[in-house]
Formats: sequence, structure tokens, C-alpha cells
Amino acid sequence: IQQLFGVLKNYAEQFDQLHIFLKAYLCVEVKKRLPQVLQNKGETTFSQQIRTLSEALKGEQGQRFAVFVQARYPLILVDEFQDTNQDQDDMLASIWRHPERYQKGCMIMVGDR
Repeated sequence: IQQLFGVLKNYAEQFDQLHIFLKAYLCVEVKKRLPQVLQNKGETTFSQQIRTLSEALKGEQGQRFAVFVQARYPLILVDEFQDTNQDQDDMLASIWRHPERYQKGCMIMVGDR
């Protein structure tokens, strides 16, 4: 009986390891496939929208696009500014904190610090 318990314990440990591996594998696969699945459905995520906007601003027509966005939204309020990531901050900077821009705009940042 002790030998049986030893075998069962070994199977349980292997099952736990398999469970951890499968979770990690599923996470990787979902992350890899999600953008295409969403695109096929005409859907997106907030993170993907930020990446797309960031790429557009860095592209060939990026400066022109930034001028257009600032003209369309001359005043913005960024709440929880302390929670912005680098991509978001770069995007905001290229549109509303650009020193060479002639158009006047205003960005109000609200945050904890």
C-alpha cells in the first residue's frame, strides 16, 4: 500500500507540473493569437489601440497626424497620470508636449504624485 501511495504521490506531482505547464502554454498561445482573432472580428484591446496610435505617430506622417489630433482635441484631461506607461506618455508628449508646434493646446494631468 505504501508503494501505491508513493506512485500516486508521484503522479499527483507530475500532474501539478503538467497543470503549470499547460497554463503557461495557454497564456503564450492566447497572447500570440489574440490580436489576429480580434482583428478578424473587427475588435481590439485598449493596449492594441495605444500601440497602433504610437506606431502612427512614429510613422512617416506622424507629425502631421499629431497636429491633426491636437487640432481636434486642443484640451485634454489625463486622469490617474501616475498610472500611464511609457507608450502612453510618449504618445501624449508627441501630441501635446511638442515644443516646435505652433498650435496652442492644453494638457491637464491629474495624479497622485
